[in-house]
This record gives sequence, structure tokens and C-alpha cells, in this order.
Amino acid sequence: MSRSPCPSPALTGPTLPASVELMIQRICAEQRQAPPDAAVRWELDQLGEEASLDILRKISTRTITKSLSGYIIFMVKKARSEGTGNLSPSNRSAVNTSPIPVGSPRPSKH
Repeated sequence: MSRSPCPSPALTGPTLPASVELMIQRICAEQRQAPPDAAVRWELDQLGEEASLDILRKISTRTITKSLSGYIIFMVKKARSEGTGNLSPSNRSAVNTSPIPVGSPRPSKH
């Protein structure tokens, strides 16, 4: 009895954009891979749709020798080290962490 190589959608982790889900399903079916686990799905979610699709497009043109999850993590780390994707260090530091919403008047100092 064999299990399906790529059940869809994964029951754990965030809901990814439809385009990312479709690419994952295609890779799973073509290369008989299990779908990425929840931790990998979170990584893709944090990376953003365009960067995730870029990684998945690259993966789809190569033969996966071990696991799709492992390959995705490898590519996410590589993208971050090259400064691409939404979570590059320069983009993370640009996030506004101020408790005052952007555009709100600041309290005046008298």
C-alpha cells in the first residue's frame, strides 16, 4: 500500500497564497515528494509570495535528492544570505516598532 506523494493542502502551518500552493503541489507530484512540513510553510509565509515562488521555480527545475522541505530550507537560507526576500536583515530593521502608529501626531513636549 503506497501513500500519495503530495496530499493537498497541508493540514498544518499557515495558508500560503494559491500560486505558492499550486507550485508546491506541482513539485510534489512531479518529483514524488512529501509536502513541506509546518515549519517550512511558516518560512515560506514569512518570505512572501514572490520570493517563495522564485525559490520554488528554481527547485522545480532541479532533481530533489533528499526532501522538498530540506531543499526549501536550504534555498531560504541562501536567499537570506544573499539579501533577497522579505526577511533580509536590512528589511527587518526597517520595520516600524514604535508604539505610535505611523501618521499619528506625536505628543508635544512643553
